[in-house]
Amino acid sequence: MFIAMYTSNSHFFTSGGSEVHVRELASALVTLGVHVRVFCNSQYATEEIITTENGVDYIIMPVPRIVNSRNFLGEGFRKFSMFLFNKTMVKALLNSGAQIFHQHDLTSNYFTTLWLAYAKRPVLLTNHLGEYLLLKKHVPDVVLRQFLRPYKHIIGPSRELSPVGLHPSVSTIFNGFNENIYKPDSAARKAKRKELSVKPNEILVVVPRRWAPTKGVLYGVLSVSLHKRKKVNFFRQGRGGDAMPL
Repeated sequence: MFIAMYTSNSHFFTSGGSEVHVRELASALVTLGVHVRVFCNSQYATEEIITTENGVDYIIMPVPRIVNSRNFLGEGFRKFSMFLFNKTMVKALLNSGAQIFHQHDLTSNYFTTLWLAYAKRPVLLTNHLGEYLLLKKHVPDVVLRQFLRPYKHIIGPSRELSPVGLHPSVSTIFNGFNENIYKPDSAARKAKRKELSVKPNEILVVVPRRWAPTKGVLYGVLSVSLHKRKKVNFFRQGRGGDAMPL
């Protein structure tokens, strides 16, 4: 079995949840004897980069120059340009010899999916991104059904991202985690509260996620700060920060 995964991301190896998901899923499939190759568009790549990690080949591909005008014309134009000018990705996937194609973004590589479906290649979608929620809110269901039609199967990591009723083949598979690592540890909990100078009777809220203003973490902090009855401490653990200032 040969699966080709494809996605679009600026810094594939240093970014957020969907990228980590792709890497962990690809590595797990390799242990089951599946051949996996990951294709990724990056606006910061100036040439094609091929690297291997845990038996998975990663092909980081530069995007057309017009796509890199995002700083001037905005994110919407970047996505639209990616949609129109993604022929390099299409060609690489069609020539890869893969039996199954697995998309891990949505609009950025939709053009790629259309070409693969036209070529009678089976395409799966894992619907990671919140842009689907925006589409669901503003686009009529009859249009969304046609939009999702090229996919053979759609996986949602949450019920909100699972388009049940809009596609005939949908699964909800919650993102897993290693229970040997992520488990209650009273000693570690006590040590961390001491390190953060949080008293035993104070509330500590841990936010385990990549820092990005669009994630809405600040709204939660500001909402709790309106309540003066108790002191609430927020601790965020994840990548980002310097690259995404307020």
